Amino acid sequence: MAVDMPTKTEGPVGPRPASPTELAGDVLLLLRLVLNDGEMTPSARDALQRVAERAFSIDAPTFEAFLPVLQPFGAKGAARAGAVLRARPKDERVLLARMLLAAALKGDTLTLHEERLRARAAEILGLDEGDVR
Repeated sequence: MAVDMPTKTEGPVGPRPASPTELAGDVLLLLRLVLNDGEMTPSARDALQRVAERAFSIDAPTFEAFLPVLQPFGAKGAARAGAVLRARPKDERVLLARMLLAAALKGDTLTLHEERLRARAAEILGLDEGDVR
C-alpha cells in the first residue's frame, strides 16, 4: 500500500498551504534527511517511528506502509528531496523546520541533538538557523 506525502491542497479559491496535519509526511521526510542522508540505519528508522507515533499519532502499521516512501531518499535521493523542499516558499520552509523540531523533541532522546537537528534542518531547507528558533 503506497502512502502519498501531501504537499499543497486545493481550496475553494485555489491552492492553499497544507495544514500542519497534512505536513506530517513532509516533516518525516525532512527528519529522515536530517538523521541520515545515506542508507537508512536501524537507529534512524526507530527514531522516525517514535516521532511519527508521538508527534503525529501514526500507528505502527501505518508507519510500515509509509516507510517505503522514505527509504529511497538516501544518498542518491537526498539531493533531489532537499531541492524540492528548498523550492517551497520561505514561510513553508520555516514552518517545516519548526514542526520538525517540535516533533523530534517531543519526549524523545533526540533532545540531546537539538542543535544538530536545528542546524541540519536549516541547511537542508536553505534557511538561517535563526529562522528555525
